[in-house]
Amino acid sequence: MSDIFINSNNFKEYMAEAMNIYVASAYFSKNIIETIKADLNQLPQRGGRNFRFILNQDFHEDPSMRQVLINKLLELPNTEVRIYKGKRFFHPKLYIFESGNNMFTAIGSFNATAGGAGASIEAGVRLENREIYKQAKAFFDQYWESPDTDVAKSDEFAVFMEKKFKVGDGVTVISTNELGIIYNSPPEFLDNEWIYSVFVNGTIKKVSENDLKHIEITDYRDESSFIEEPSEKEDFREWAKNYILEKAFDLTDKTQASFASSRTETYPYQFKPLFKITNSKYHRLLVADEVGLGKTIEAGIILKEFSCRSEMDRILIIVPNSLKFKWRDELQIRFDEYYDIITGKDLLSFFEDYDRAPSGAIIKGIISYDQLKTRALQDKLENMSDMPYFDMFIIDEVHNLKNESTKRYKVIKKITQNAKSIIMLSATPIQLGTGDLYNILNILVPDVYVERGESGFRAQMTVNERINKAINLLKRREFATFKEIINELKETRAFRRELELNDNYLEIIERCLDCNERLTDSDIRRLAIELYELNVLNQCVTRTLRKEVALSFPDRDVRTLEYEYSETEKEVYDEILNFCRKKRSQGSSAFSMIMPERRAASSLIAMINAIKTEKKDILEEDLDTVEESSDD
Repeated sequence: MSDIFINSNNFKEYMAEAMNIYVASAYFSKNIIETIKADLNQLPQRGGRNFRFILNQDFHEDPSMRQVLINKLLELPNTEVRIYKGKRFFHPKLYIFESGNNMFTAIGSFNATAGGAGASIEAGVRLENREIYKQAKAFFDQYWESPDTDVAKSDEFAVFMEKKFKVGDGVTVISTNELGIIYNSPPEFLDNEWIYSVFVNGTIKKVSENDLKHIEITDYRDESSFIEEPSEKEDFREWAKNYILEKAFDLTDKTQASFASSRTETYPYQFKPLFKITNSKYHRLLVADEVGLGKTIEAGIILKEFSCRSEMDRILIIVPNSLKFKWRDELQIRFDEYYDIITGKDLLSFFEDYDRAPSGAIIKGIISYDQLKTRALQDKLENMSDMPYFDMFIIDEVHNLKNESTKRYKVIKKITQNAKSIIMLSATPIQLGTGDLYNILNILVPDVYVERGESGFRAQMTVNERINKAINLLKRREFATFKEIINELKETRAFRRELELNDNYLEIIERCLDCNERLTDSDIRRLAIELYELNVLNQCVTRTLRKEVALSFPDRDVRTLEYEYSETEKEVYDEILNFCRKKRSQGSSAFSMIMPERRAASSLIAMINAIKTEKKDILEEDLDTVEESSDD
């Protein structure tokens, strides 16, 4: 037989032609031993063949199975087995067959496993070239006699211990009653017992198999239902437990990472933005929750989630100057995320590093809006044709970007061009004019709105107003008025043109027109969710109102308390006022005096400490910020 290409490892055919058989393989399975035994029983001179096996020390995934397989190999006639235990991984996939003066070598992708013996699609070559044979035999002998290779011996007490759990199984730790997930790392076999790595309460614990039991996962509401109507606080933890455990079975989905990522009490609605952005095709979101609902926590949950899903080396958090220390401390204390406060000069250095070595340029930091306005940074951006890829931008108080003519808008618009994810936060964007909201969304999702322009966006917002009104009427069971609005959406040509962007809008409209008093609360909730899907902002905007969450907020009791400054305090406050008046006389707007005065009135000590800590003229920064905002 001449040299040939082979696409399977046919041991029976090869053994029929050989008396001495040499196998060097990284992996070995029970199936291949049974195959060899069965083939030998069908061949003449069954006992006349000699087998030599060199295997890698980890030739089977289960340590307890390795000795069992060695025992079975040594049951073959005239067989020796040696185990390579060197530092390098032994992975040759080499087979040598000798019979008198005839010999050939089989080299290919197949291991000595069931897959390599024919269950998998494999490829290799069978060579009769004597020089190739000599080199292959020399290679085999080298490792057969190597000091890193041990002679394998039979062990009559070897027993295979089958594992009860596999990666991704939901388990209960019996001794502590904690819930966890079998982690994606091989278990250890110690003292005749499997020891598993279990993900419990945000940490990895080593737990013996006897201290674990499977848990059952009960049914839970789907994410769409949760987003539209989050469960009450007392139900949320049970819902979240089952949701997390179900997701854990899919090892590509790590939603459970963000659930235990915050050192603060979380509420159901704070996971709404996470569900929204992970289920969105854009991976960009404007979080427009009302004041006091924890938008920073929601952004932190998303940041932690995405960090667990993939490595992120380019993250920029853009905030007003007065909030940069708050963001740094919140991320560190609540999420174990450490971000430096950076300047425009630091960002400029990143872009210069990117020019020199794009793949090695890394940046993770918090920067104020004002630091983006430096002349050097603007000049650099004007001369850059391609923007670097960013993993994520988080932009707080995004209503500061409502004016497209400002420097900060132009800079952020450019640097976010190649962002994978953008998270925008603001309590007020929905109250902005349509043109202002259009400008913000043209940074967030430019491909969605830029084609039709601002006039087309206004038309879409008109449809949204009708949809939102219809949803409120439906929830109040005011079916007659509800159907009037639905008919208007169906019959008005301009409205219908916007709705046609959704493939199943007619089906939703017809279900709305068919609704009646017999609908259950569950039916109404599902119909409201379907109707909400027609909202053009649905995929990129989420908003939670205080009245929608079952939280008890303290009543605001406003009182005016008079306080008389000491002489020293009055002197400092007067200096701040004089500075503002001086700026006013130089042409600054009257409104520009408010910010530094407000900060000084809130806490004079904090104002002084801020000036000392930041080592810069904070009054100048405040005035610049207000000046640009007033131009908006």
